[in-house]
Amino acid sequence: MDNPPSRQFGIIGAGRVAQALAIAFAAHSAAPPLLWSRSPERARAAAARIGCADVTAGADRVMAACDIIAIAVSDDALAEVASGMGKMLPTDRTPFVFHVSGRSGAAILEPVRAAGGLTAAVHPAMTFTGHPESEARRMAGARFAITGSTPKATGQAKHVVGLLNGVAVEIAEERRALYH
Repeated sequence: MDNPPSRQFGIIGAGRVAQALAIAFAAHSAAPPLLWSRSPERARAAAARIGCADVTAGADRVMAACDIIAIAVSDDALAEVASGMGKMLPTDRTPFVFHVSGRSGAAILEPVRAAGGLTAAVHPAMTFTGHPESEARRMAGARFAITGSTPKATGQAKHVVGLLNGVAVEIAEERRALYH
């Protein structure tokens, strides 16, 4: 575990995986994880349900404040979200941005990587049924398929999986479709 929490986590999305990640990351975050969703009502409801995240008004605020950012949105929304986030990347630091989709590798986050971010796919190979507290606990020991855009990004992905007490399994970008 981290000695004192030293990072700020952000989560784009408010669904089952986002809620479980917020709970799991809360112990490792310098402040409550920041949560943003295209639906402010869903974000507020998710934060109220889990009780350990702060809602923010925009993805730009997540990008400005957080150094580790999880994108937990539907597969169909991922490319659009990544494109928008690439335009918001801070110039004073290099955040680690990852998505949790099983279908896509790190390449879908190219707009973020091209703007200077570290990017990866970090897919938890488990079912999320809507019980975020138990799902956060079940991440311990779960396998996570990781695909980093660079060796440094792969290292960051392994670090994040380690914070969750999971087991990182590297999947090459070109093997991602076969994996899924």
